[in-house]
Amino acid sequence: MKLRPEVSVIMSVYNGEEHLNECLQSICAQTFSNFEFIIVNDASTDNTAEILKHWQRMDSRIRLLYNLENKERSISRNRAITAARSPLIAVMDADDHALPTRLAVQTAFLREHPEVQILGGDMLIYGSEKRLSHPQANDEIRAALFFDCSIFHPTTMLRKSILTKTNKWYNPLLPPTEDYGLWADLLTVKKAIFANIPETLVRYRFSDIPRPLYEEKQFRNANIVRSRILQQLGLQASTENIKCHIALLFCDAQALGVTPAQCALYGNKLLKANEHTLLTSPAALEAEISRRLTQVFRVDMLQRQAHRPSQF
Repeated sequence: MKLRPEVSVIMSVYNGEEHLNECLQSICAQTFSNFEFIIVNDASTDNTAEILKHWQRMDSRIRLLYNLENKERSISRNRAITAARSPLIAVMDADDHALPTRLAVQTAFLREHPEVQILGGDMLIYGSEKRLSHPQANDEIRAALFFDCSIFHPTTMLRKSILTKTNKWYNPLLPPTEDYGLWADLLTVKKAIFANIPETLVRYRFSDIPRPLYEEKQFRNANIVRSRILQQLGLQASTENIKCHIALLFCDAQALGVTPAQCALYGNKLLKANEHTLLTSPAALEAEISRRLTQVFRVDMLQRQAHRPSQF
């Protein structure tokens, strides 16, 4: 009888032939070996299916699932999680590269920190070798989530039970921000402890080709998530509130047609609402808002100076 794997790596792929071999190699060559690799082929029309079958013949840890029609990532990931036999779920994207010790580092951390439910880490951007990181502690991650995603999804390892016991899943109506939507839903779950490891786990492939329709959809759906967070706080997602919220996100009041003073008043609203709901610690949220407000006032001053008539 086969032992139950300690980790289920899950991945959805659609027409991913260009980078798929490298991705699969990076997982199959992990220093941590007690895992299963569940891959959902989301009705690909290129050579993805042949590549997957080739790797499955070489590595019995690979389990293949097929969608008869394209379902998009959220539905495919939810399907893979449901099929997972392991208590730990590691997310992988078909065009990224997991560093060799990724699974070893994350499983060791979760053994040592049984309270942590959702774990991320740092990423390297392909080509530039630029390292990206997020806050490490739970309260700081939660406070940052009020404004934007603060867990790099391709680095995520989480406990399956935090999803099954709370019935929280990827929302197929929120692509490509379904990860942000899931983390926002988990803000209301006190047991949902977040953490980020200050170690590079994944090489992330970032496209520098302009994709205006994709970016518009991403921004629109991220704003839906932000509006839901306001509702969780008991605040209205009014036009003015959303404008101030986005101004704090981008640290630019003038671009949203509001003033720094309005942003400061709105920040106080967030703080008071959080005192009742405690989606994060008051101190962490105060620090997050203070940092953003400082930038808002600084940018506003620079913008005013730039538009001030010359004396000469």
